[in-house]
Amino acid sequence: MNNRTKNSPKKDSNLPQQPPTEFIERFLELQNKELELRGHELGLEIEREKNNRSVAEISIKANLEDRKNHRNHLERKSKHGLRAVSIFLLIIAGVICYCLHLGKEALLIKSVEVIGLLVAGFMGGYGYKTSRTEDKNSEDNVNSVSQ
Repeated sequence: MNNRTKNSPKKDSNLPQQPPTEFIERFLELQNKELELRGHELGLEIEREKNNRSVAEISIKANLEDRKNHRNHLERKSKHGLRAVSIFLLIIAGVICYCLHLGKEALLIKSVEVIGLLVAGFMGGYGYKTSRTEDKNSEDNVNSVSQ
């Protein structure tokens, strides 16, 4: 019998002690809560991504509609400009034909002179507007780059 007591396992003081079961249960509860929170956060993230996607789709549709409206506006504007130039040319041709029909070369020369001055004034005004617009755009570009 003495052999049995000698061979019986001894408690080793070097082995770490196991924590009490209360701590293990508390740890498992906390882990469970953390997993629930992560699941909830993932659900919120998925919902946020769906919302962002729907906002992006609406924004793209609005942008496409805006581009379409802008193209239509430019098309109407160019058609109106073409009509105005055509009417102006028809009036000029009518004045020239009328002067030739009456045989009034002096009136024809004076009419061509006035029409030439009007065209020169129009072209000068258009050039001035274009240069002002380009200057403003270049200043805006410089300001946006420096910010």
